[in-house]
Amino acid sequence: ARVSPAVHEPAPASGRIDERPALHGVSADLILDSMPLQFAVFSPTGTYAYVSPSSVQDAGTRQWMLGRTDVEYGLRRGLPQVVVERRRRHLWTAIESGEATDFEEAFETQTGEIRYFRRYNVPVKDDAGSVRLILGYGLDITTERQAARELRQAQKSEVLGRFVGGIAHDFNNVIMVISGFATLLRDAVEGEHSQLLVDRVIKASEHAKDLTQQLLTFGRAESDDHSIMDV
Repeated sequence: ARVSPAVHEPAPASGRIDERPALHGVSADLILDSMPLQFAVFSPTGTYAYVSPSSVQDAGTRQWMLGRTDVEYGLRRGLPQVVVERRRRHLWTAIESGEATDFEEAFETQTGEIRYFRRYNVPVKDDAGSVRLILGYGLDITTERQAARELRQAQKSEVLGRFVGGIAHDFNNVIMVISGFATLLRDAVEGEHSQLLVDRVIKASEHAKDLTQQLLTFGRAESDDHSIMDV
């Protein structure tokens, strides 16, 4: 999509899109300003017509944004170029195609925290099908991404536990056979040296049993412990 030149449309004195009627005695402006999600309205030229306080807390910055593009805001905000370009591309795709777009992005906030967002651009059309406005809103999905990552880690741990437990179980069967035959062999062999060698086999098999038991314990713990997730 092409880059639209910045169009600085004069903002109304109120800083609003237009005068909207009240809903049950509450103004539409107050309703918009109270929305918890990040919300903005773009003109068909790609400039801001409204920005919610949940998107940008500073009132002066919100007023500055009116009539300016998201690219200009991104430069002022110091956002990474890849973030600015992705937002511009999806916004103009919605404007030119008349179809809604959505995408995910992750970037570092001013506090140094990495946050994940899913953003949407939804065209508003008139009766003739022309795009009159673009509703842009973003949902913070950081918690969901963390929960999904923890779930994948738990699933990996469960698979690992089953694998280790299966190997340990098979190995334990082999050790039991070796230990049993060694015990029978000790009673059958003659000579101190021969019995000493058999005793070493029995001792080694007992040590192997202990190691196998530890592996079995680990396997059960990894397979059964689902308490690590906080959903």
